[in-house]
Amino acid sequence: MQTAMEELEANPLPGQTPDTYTVLVASWFSPETVTLCAERGYGTLDFSGNYRLHFGHVFLERVGAPPPASEQRQAASVFAPKSARILRALLAVPEHPWKVTELTAVTGVSAGLVSRVRQQLLERQWVEEVPGGIRLLAPEPLLSAWAEQGKDVEARLYRGYTLLHGQALGARLLRVMQGPNAGEQVIAAGVSAAQWMAPFLRESREQFYVTEKGFDLVRDELDLEPQATGENIVLRVVEEPEVFFDRVQPSPLSWTTSPVQTYLDLRREGEWGEEAAEHLRQKYLLPLIHGEIPAPVSPLRERLEALQRQRA
Repeated sequence: MQTAMEELEANPLPGQTPDTYTVLVASWFSPETVTLCAERGYGTLDFSGNYRLHFGHVFLERVGAPPPASEQRQAASVFAPKSARILRALLAVPEHPWKVTELTAVTGVSAGLVSRVRQQLLERQWVEEVPGGIRLLAPEPLLSAWAEQGKDVEARLYRGYTLLHGQALGARLLRVMQGPNAGEQVIAAGVSAAQWMAPFLRESREQFYVTEKGFDLVRDELDLEPQATGENIVLRVVEEPEVFFDRVQPSPLSWTTSPVQTYLDLRREGEWGEEAAEHLRQKYLLPLIHGEIPAPVSPLRERLEALQRQRA
């Protein structure tokens, strides 16, 4: 839409004058696009029934109608596991102008998928074109849409109980987290991850994402027994490695889900989880994206830096 407005301004239509009020029409406009158009003096009208018209003393607005099914499917595809790798990269290194070739190399997805997702992100005004590639422009709308339209990570849930408590439990968990390839097999999740970033809640349960190998490691190290209720360890066993792709090490003592994945997981934990997610977003995630606090150790960021060194 940004490109369309620039084209209209550079090449006015026949009969168009500086006093002409132009209304842009599309199948659906996101709230962010409506705001962007209004700021440049354009009205908007979409086929879902949303509109915003403001000329002279006239102001007409109707918002809230959802996008057509085709738009919803397209939006959902952006948050599919492989596509979401691109989002994870953009959010993990938000200051970097990403080339298509870099996104392909770092994420391991095809150049065709990168190009399609790139176009959708540009259309939604979530990224912008800059010299050298695309860069994150609107992280908050992106995160909100992901939380609302994305799906839970596919995982087998295991609820277990360990007799270990206090320092004994902490020592065993530390041994797991500092073992060989720990960050590739076991990472703290949910509230357990948030404790390393922006503590908000204390919970009696520890939560982790694990691979099948990681599951065996944690179960054996903590002497876990299955527990239908009253569990104090929750393991989410994943087959696909997507949640490990952008993992971080906020402390030498622990590997966790990325701040983004931690935020998404908390948002799906009910009312208390939404409060914890908002706390994380305000106190850690957005300051991190805006460069106000140091970035944690991140293999994803390290892969990009290694790629840049190779091409230098």
